[in-house]
Amino acid sequence: MSLLKCKACGYITSAEPGPEICPACGLPKTALEPYTERVSAGRKQLIDIHLHQIMVHFPTVFGIMATLFLVLSYFVPDPWRAELLINAKYAILLLPLSAVGAVLSGLMDGRLRLKRLSTPVLKRKIAAAVLFSLSAIAMTMVWWVAGFSTAGIQIMILLGVLCQVFGIYLGRVGATLLGTSLPG
Repeated sequence: MSLLKCKACGYITSAEPGPEICPACGLPKTALEPYTERVSAGRKQLIDIHLHQIMVHFPTVFGIMATLFLVLSYFVPDPWRAELLINAKYAILLLPLSAVGAVLSGLMDGRLRLKRLSTPVLKRKIAAAVLFSLSAIAMTMVWWVAGFSTAGIQIMILLGVLCQVFGIYLGRVGATLLGTSLPG
């Protein structure tokens, strides 16, 4: 299959039929140049599953849900408060499991794209992912020990915010690697 790559944004598209504009950035077809894929077909097929890019959304959603439900529980009366806390509990329990899944898929993705996990950017991502996972595990442990006591809720909110800080950092660093794949 013939491919074209946008010189401006890096978007890769099929050359047949050639688009009149870049589908991603909208520049005219003069910005498109012939492109040859440098990644082996088998590796490209695995990369194109985008497992890690899908998996990272789960801990983000569970972390936001848990934190939001815990904060809202301070402002609503029962029975709504009880409902929010039940939902927060499930998000808290799923958060570390989904974080570990995201870390494992990230290790696999990094290995597929860059062939090694010791690049400077991946080292930073791995460290932040471990801190995210530890914060998520700590949140679950606080729930396990303190339940939904006032102090327990406050600590879990802080841990949830910490998870989101690490999540934002991971997303920003990860976005720089989206189109990255070593040849071969």
